[in-house]
Formats: sequence, structure tokens, C-alpha cells
Amino acid sequence: MFFFPLIAFAEDFTVLDLMKRLNKFLINPILTLVFILAMLYFLYGVFKYIKGGGNPKDRETGGTHIMYGLIGMTIMFGVYVIMNILLRTVGIDETQINPETGVVNVPDLSQEFNVQIDSNQ
Repeated sequence: MFFFPLIAFAEDFTVLDLMKRLNKFLINPILTLVFILAMLYFLYGVFKYIKGGGNPKDRETGGTHIMYGLIGMTIMFGVYVIMNILLRTVGIDETQINPETGVVNVPDLSQEFNVQIDSNQ
């Protein structure tokens, strides 16, 4: 669906464009959805734990839901933190990333590492 304008207007379409669009329209919404589902699962566990005050089986089920919801949210938050650490390690900060367009402006590190880039190849 989001590729049709490129076909209709015969624009150049590169692999980088495909990756940007997949990130914007597929990966980011899926990650957001999974995080929301983990949070809802956690809240359902809290509700079930409180509601089943006199029933030990309901309290155990609610506690299990709480634990798995927390584990899921912790893993997703950990991935987010690790990705930010990696991005900052290579010199990319928040001002160089535009999540709406999927554009990442990578800094020129050739001067810092004394690398000569030959554009004639």
C-alpha cells in the first residue's frame, strides 16, 4: 500500500527506502502494540489479584500475570536502553533521528578516525 506512490510516479526506490518504510509502518507499530499488550496483561493481573482476595487460586493466577507482564515490559525497556547505548556509542543522538520519516543522519567519522574516503571507486 505504501509502495504504490513510488510505482505510480516511477521514483527511484532503494533498499534504504524500503528499510525506512518497514521501520516506520511495520516495526515501530508492532513494538508499540506489544508493549501495550504487556502493560494490559500486567494490569489484568493486578485486577485479578485484588479481586480474588479470598480465593488463593485467583490470587496465584493474578500474581503470575503480574510477573509475566513485568518481565515482558522489562525486556522491551531493556532493548530500548541497549539500542540507545549503541546509538550513542557510535555518535548518534536524538537530534539526528527522525522517527516519523525514518531518517537517521549518521555523523561523518572519517575525520575522527583519520580515514581517507576515495570517491573515484
